Amino acid sequence: MEKLILNSIYGEWGNDYDKPIHTIERTCQKILQYELIGLGKDHIIVTTEFINKTKELFLIVTGKFNDAMTGFENEINIRLQIDTNIYCSYDYKIENGLLTITLFEKINEVPEFHKVG
Repeated sequence: MEKLILNSIYGEWGNDYDKPIHTIERTCQKILQYELIGLGKDHIIVTTEFINKTKELFLIVTGKFNDAMTGFENEINIRLQIDTNIYCSYDYKIENGLLTITLFEKINEVPEFHKVG
């Protein structure tokens, strides 16, 4: 069977899909976008993992796609360490070949700070 070789701006497909193509920081949000060529909602699993001993929280995204006709394969395996001192929740959406993960920052109370005298 012939192997189809396709190139993207990163070189051969499959090389850099575990790294975000965009990272945007907005007021109280961090947004990360990943390419998902061939991967759709049915292929993606999003979970969290807490490691008690080290008090680390990870957001894990896994998925795999195999096109029988062309032999094209794509796999994603993202393991984001989440700083729970900064972020309290997340959301994600898959649309137009992109996975968008939004991390929401904790809203801190404004400390008391005033001029004396």
